[in-house]
Amino acid sequence: MSGVYDMVVRISRFHKASLYAHFILLSLNQSPSRDDVR
Repeated sequence: MSGVYDMVVRISRFHKASLYAHFILLSLNQSPSRDDVR
């Protein structure tokens, strides 16, 4: 059972990291759009 728990912890951490990175990418894409109008 410990191995399964470790796998769940890894997946949850990866999921949180991916969500955080996605949020950062969205904010980065939104902010320079005003300056990057060519």
